[in-house]
Amino acid sequence: MIPLDFLDLITTNPSYIAVHILLTKESAEIPPFPPLKRGAEGGIGDGIYFMHELSVTQSILDISLEYARRNQADKIVAIDLQIGEITDFDDEWIQRYFDFVSKGTMAEGAKLRITRIPAKLQCNSCSSFFPLDRSTWNNQCPSCQSKDTQLISGREFRVEALEVN
Repeated sequence: MIPLDFLDLITTNPSYIAVHILLTKESAEIPPFPPLKRGAEGGIGDGIYFMHELSVTQSILDISLEYARRNQADKIVAIDLQIGEITDFDDEWIQRYFDFVSKGTMAEGAKLRITRIPAKLQCNSCSSFFPLDRSTWNNQCPSCQSKDTQLISGREFRVEALEVN
């Protein structure tokens, strides 16, 4: 395993993703599209798909190849990812897109091992930590009832380690 630096963070905050790719059904050799997520209603025309998984998956490959080359690896066998539970990335589609973008590279055939990071909040009033209830999205502190809270985990997207030969 090659541990990676914390700074190799791919954020899922849309204001930080530089490229959101819009592709049509006719675009060359892209795997079948996942179900529409954000933007599925109102504004996106028939046959156009919002695919942020593809651009993020390319970033996973780029980071992994860079570290593997730096460490004189011949083949990337697996990539450990940490993904926050409130991101809208689908594990199956990330693997499919990775299989597509990694063709012909030392990462071809690598498995993505994904660990989901639970969403946690911290109360700014009493400093308590508590899980975010995704069924209600309630951010009220169970200790002091304040709603002055901040999300401290759950939006991560990090390449954590590589398994190489």
